[in-house]
Amino acid sequence: MACAGCLSPQRTATEVVDAIAIGVRPEVAKQIGEKYKRYFAVSFRSQVVAGILYYIKIDVGDGNYIIIRVWWNVEQRFLLEGVKTNVKESDPIEPFDSNNFLQDGDSTFLPATERIQEIANIVKPEVEKRTHKVFNKFVAVSYSELLVGIVRVVNEIIMFDIKVDVGDGRYILTTVLKTFQNNYVLQDVKNI
Repeated sequence: MACAGCLSPQRTATEVVDAIAIGVRPEVAKQIGEKYKRYFAVSFRSQVVAGILYYIKIDVGDGNYIIIRVWWNVEQRFLLEGVKTNVKESDPIEPFDSNNFLQDGDSTFLPATERIQEIANIVKPEVEKRTHKVFNKFVAVSYSELLVGIVRVVNEIIMFDIKVDVGDGRYILTTVLKTFQNNYVLQDVKNI
């Protein structure tokens, strides 16, 4: 029986796990910009968290591997949440933060979308208040998000880290919480 929040031991991939990996293959190709000729699940770990997270190691040929993070949510849908590249056959499967981003080394952010810019615009007045600065430029360039919780199944609580270009080659990192009431609250702001 699965323990809520516990990560399972690494196991050999089953037909079901391979089917999950194949089901998200188009999204993997889209995220990494590459279509692999070989794509075969070899091992996996899982974790029960408001659904089930699957970390699946994929043999993509020529001695190369990737690890995908797939979430089976409470609506019983599989969602690709991340891809870790440059994995060796001998590398253990370890959890990695994600929500729809490509992880390769230290790069853990996706390019900002219009939705992310809207969130940045919502918290800009609070950022200016906390930093005692007025920003003429405030352009979201990248982001990551993490599902923190689900309230009554329909309302998600999400934490966003948003990298913002404030001009003159300067960037800030904002941490924003989307509450279950759909309010965006600035949690932290840092110069980076």
